[in-house]
Amino acid sequence: MINSINLPLLVEDNIKTILLIALGVILLIVVVLVVIFFLKKYRDKKYGKNGAGSRKIKKISSSSLWFEAVGGKANVISVVGLGSRLTFYLKDKEKVQRQKLDHLGATSVIVMSNKIILVMENQAEVLAKKLNQDLQQS
Repeated sequence: MINSINLPLLVEDNIKTILLIALGVILLIVVVLVVIFFLKKYRDKKYGKNGAGSRKIKKISSSSLWFEAVGGKANVISVVGLGSRLTFYLKDKEKVQRQKLDHLGATSVIVMSNKIILVMENQAEVLAKKLNQDLQQS
């Protein structure tokens, strides 16, 4: 049995344990909030306030600017849009002007043997349809 002399010591130990657990939980919450704050700040600094989708395509209707950036209509074999990726199949990849593609709204440009893949906002399919229409008209 527990002596009446040791009872206050047990209660005091339990209170210390509860306070340590509470302090640990509060510290964990503070650390999580600080990490979230810095992640949001880093994201805003890297991608802009609106996140990764903050870059907008300047003008979908100006397909001539897109063709100019990839070396002209004569250089384009076909265009495919899927989700956020716009793929140009080209005759000569050396004619691609990356700065113009960046200016038009491409967040990333991946150059391969005969094609380039542009990562952009989810308007790639709409833009590919417009570019293919213009490509077939010429």
